[in-house]
Amino acid sequence: MMEITETGRTAMTEEERSEKTTDEGSDEGEGRQTALVTGACGFVGERLIDLLLDEGYEVVATDLEEMYHGGYDDGDVEFRAADLTVEDDVRAAVEGVDVVYHTAALFSYSGLIPWEQFHQVNVEGTRVLCQAMVDADVSRLVLWSTAGVYAPPEPDEVPIRESHRRGGGGKYDRSKQLQEDVASEFHEEHGLDVVLLRPAPIYGPGSRYGIARLWKAIDDGVMRVYPTEDGFKLPLVHVDDVCAAAVHLAEHGEDGEAYNVVDMQEYDMADVFRFVADTVGTKMFPVPVGSSTVSHLVRLRPFVAAGERLLDAAGVDSPVEADDVYYLAGNFHLDNTKLLETGYELRHPSFEIGLEAALKQHMQDGYL
Repeated sequence: MMEITETGRTAMTEEERSEKTTDEGSDEGEGRQTALVTGACGFVGERLIDLLLDEGYEVVATDLEEMYHGGYDDGDVEFRAADLTVEDDVRAAVEGVDVVYHTAALFSYSGLIPWEQFHQVNVEGTRVLCQAMVDADVSRLVLWSTAGVYAPPEPDEVPIRESHRRGGGGKYDRSKQLQEDVASEFHEEHGLDVVLLRPAPIYGPGSRYGIARLWKAIDDGVMRVYPTEDGFKLPLVHVDDVCAAAVHLAEHGEDGEAYNVVDMQEYDMADVFRFVADTVGTKMFPVPVGSSTVSHLVRLRPFVAAGERLLDAAGVDSPVEADDVYYLAGNFHLDNTKLLETGYELRHPSFEIGLEAALKQHMQDGYL
């Protein structure tokens, strides 16, 4: 399965945006920056566009033509259809913009998608984008990576800082590591200003993939147990914090640096599982094990991959995908000190309020 979902837009009204723009003295576009958002029709892309509009940016949105559903026909956003792997498309997309927010990616943990597809879209597509930016003299790139690029930590290596060694196990995570390398290469050799975001699993209303599949597995009764070891973390971040942090780091982030984007994690994995189960009305059972025991479950990946193939042949979506199991390999407790030192203030320091609202929206939408 691939992340191609959209979310309902919850931006300012036109009247509120007009008043904000007028108050800032930029109602005729004077001094306004133009931001390009790739992956504009996805979960994160749509939320980011709303935020950029609220902040007074002019916005250019790009995605595959078949992904566009007319959501930006209100005149606030210019949509430019583009395939990231096609140079002419990307050159046209970056024309006249000041900053690029690169959220687009082939996002999947499925064992059914070949490595070549991940490499073509996530790695070579980013190379095409960076070259187009250099050629068009667009100097600022905010790149969506993932905390999945980190190698599983040892107990004395948590919380994980940005200097932690990379080495994600899944195809998606490995492609994002190479994507980071491409962006860093253009930063070092061509002077492209790059800021790398490494978000924790992103939750929020409108999501249908990533961590949202875990909420569904709990709701469906597929996930029935959880580990109880103190300090065993499930890192999370609300989509609004990821987007707001990206806009903040475009101005305040240090060129060439990576930033973990995660909430304060003042909770354990068990707290999250119990909260979700209570909210959706299902029953889960504690198991007195910790990360060292859970990490051995990574050995089950070949069996998960085989099960995924069998279910796919039967036309059924697998509740667990092959590369999901790599996230059992360690306690992925992330350090957000570097982000906070830039002056960013979290909108959702913990998960309770934001996740409750997201779960209720999921239930209202029929996802749960």
